[in-house]
Amino acid sequence: MHDNFVEALLATKRSADIPEADDWYGVLLGEWDFEWVDYLGGAGERHLRGEWLFARALEGRAIVDLFICPSREERRRDEALEGEYGLSIRTYSAQTRSWHICHASVGAPEQLSAIREENGDIVQTSTGKGYVAVWRFSNVRADSFYWTNRISVDNGATWELVGEVFAKKRPSRN
Repeated sequence: MHDNFVEALLATKRSADIPEADDWYGVLLGEWDFEWVDYLGGAGERHLRGEWLFARALEGRAIVDLFICPSREERRRDEALEGEYGLSIRTYSAQTRSWHICHASVGAPEQLSAIREENGDIVQTSTGKGYVAVWRFSNVRADSFYWTNRISVDNGATWELVGEVFAKKRPSRN
């Protein structure tokens, strides 16, 4: 059952339904290690090692990812480490030339939408729960990217940096 599920879920190529110019997440496909800087709501900061895995799914019409922080290796060493183990599914909208995102982690589901800014950043936004969140992929390269999570409780008048990710791509295992 497990192998059949994975085979039906994952895809090896982009669907023709997604124009190459709008395949923003394609460069993120693969496995990434990162340093997470968590600002703990202004009460200090902590640094954790994590991993972020991206793959095509649903006949190439979606991008899925697993955000694991602390990494599985770190969790095996110290089961008491608090963090996040989340799944995102991104589907493309040809009508708006944007992506719709459903992110789920234990106790914290989010609905986001994504646009691409002029400078190439991917900007994912979510509203509700009394705040606005902006998750931004910046400086995206074939082997690295920078990601931030900012929130505003006053409709964007002021922003608080909640966390940062400094990611490096893992070497492929061919």
